[in-house]
Amino acid sequence: MAKDPKDLLEALRVSPANVKLTNARKALEAFGFQLGRRRKKNVELWKYESVTYTLHVPHPPGGPMTRGAVRELIRQIESAKFLQERRSREG
Repeated sequence: MAKDPKDLLEALRVSPANVKLTNARKALEAFGFQLGRRRKKNVELWKYESVTYTLHVPHPPGGPMTRGAVRELIRQIESAKFLQERRSREG
């Protein structure tokens, strides 16, 4: 998968049926999301300012994420991207 944040987001959009957890985590990290301290068995909380994304680990491990989960992931990343662009215009 690509290293540039824009390329990572585009890769999520192009093939939502093939997105794995590692790809989702890379995309979240690329856009500045931080993994929360509290985690339960199969839930990870990622946060960027006021944007929060709850990543549910699918079963079996290593399998692709559902399309709905990928859509939500893309939506939250776009929200963070909007905040980053707004901050860069203001600052």
